[in-house]
Amino acid sequence: MFPQQELINQIEEADVILAEGPHLVRPAVQLSENSVILYSSHNVEIDRWSHLQNTYLKDRYYNSLKKSESFAVSESDGVICVSEQDLQRFSEIYGSVSNPVIVPNGTYESNIHNNVDRSSSNVRKDLGIDLDQTVALFVGSDYGPNVDAARKIVTWSEQACDENQDIHFLLVGNVGNRIDADNNHLTVTGFVDNIEPMYACADIALNPITDGAGSNIKIIDYLARGLPVISTPFGVRGFEFEENTIIINEIESIYNRVKEYGSGSKQIQQRKIQTVASKYTWHTLSKKLLSYLGENFNAE
Repeated sequence: MFPQQELINQIEEADVILAEGPHLVRPAVQLSENSVILYSSHNVEIDRWSHLQNTYLKDRYYNSLKKSESFAVSESDGVICVSEQDLQRFSEIYGSVSNPVIVPNGTYESNIHNNVDRSSSNVRKDLGIDLDQTVALFVGSDYGPNVDAARKIVTWSEQACDENQDIHFLLVGNVGNRIDADNNHLTVTGFVDNIEPMYACADIALNPITDGAGSNIKIIDYLARGLPVISTPFGVRGFEFEENTIIINEIESIYNRVKEYGSGSKQIQQRKIQTVASKYTWHTLSKKLLSYLGENFNAE
């Protein structure tokens, strides 16, 4: 409502403005005369927040969000989507989408590790995980679809406990704030300052997501560390992977697939790393965005 003069100066000088969120598009349009304004969408926001409980406050916020997103999709000069599914959803809800382009989510080149030490015995000991168990990792924030996935993993851990399977499920991130469970086949860390040891001590990574918007960037972060991944078909939306790069199963079959899992060869892991490096680093993806700007707005 009260933009600082420094922001106004920057907007006046800018050739291109990327608005990272629907609420920012309207003020950018109002404050700018000649800039190209792009709505950089990371999700279909009204779908992302649809899990909120129905309350007066939620309805007020949701209606405001829908108005902002509608304006952003239709009135910006272009819309950046992370998946074909998001673009289709925007079209279903709001009709016309201004000059869309699909630029998937990615990861930083520094996250790609060719030689991850999987022994990580100290990490497993610190977490109380048997060194001989297969560790299945899930990383997530405190967000509805992640919470649903984590609760499913809790159920699998209870099955593993009942069946005395050599499997241990590791839940990392703020998603753990919503999980109240404790058994010998489950560890819930909550937020961690350094996530790399969690990747390193895992044998396989899970993405049992069945709902939500945007795309699951956790898949790229898993693959960047050379971790084999089991995901639902919904969980891989927004990405195109080579055959056998990841394991795709319906949610009902994932637990059995984890039980069947055997360590993949280094050759298969290397293919995963090369896929991420070639297609899904921010450096590579930014080239697609720059090409889009040049083709549509004569930007150099």
